Amino acid sequence: ARAIGVEVALAGAKHITIVNRSENRGHELTALLNDKTPAEAIFENWEGDYSVAVGVDVVINATSIGLYPDVDARLALNLESLTADMVVADVIPNPPRTNLIKDAEARGCNPKNARATPEVHDALAGREIRIQCAQTHGSGRMRTRTKGQTRVEQYIDRVRVGRRCPAGANPQ
Repeated sequence: ARAIGVEVALAGAKHITIVNRSENRGHELTALLNDKTPAEAIFENWEGDYSVAVGVDVVINATSIGLYPDVDARLALNLESLTADMVVADVIPNPPRTNLIKDAEARGCNPKNARATPEVHDALAGREIRIQCAQTHGSGRMRTRTKGQTRVEQYIDRVRVGRRCPAGANPQ
């Protein structure tokens, strides 16, 4: 979710809502985005079936819900809140057609799977973005680097001066 939030902000999203079951992790990511990117980020606690707000352009699932072998799993998401003018993206690579992608298609949305990252990136500039991210496994901490920066902070600094990470590098 951190890398996605940073990329979305650097792609030009004006507003990002982080939705997370873990209040600490959600506030940590929101603070990082507000401190290190031009986007305005807010946090919403994910309790029960989450309803996407009216006016949201892009919904991104940054959870592992639906990843093989648990392909029947579903997000706690009010599908009625998805509208036909939304881009709905899922980061799950396997299977490529998750339940979220199928549900988004049924609602008339513009669904994008993990293989459509460039298309999603191009759709972000100047839009209100809502990122769906659930509690992660492990400590939830970012590793620190020699300068005391996280990898995401170093990545942001490199992007700001025009030095992007090498292809395939993971800024998380």
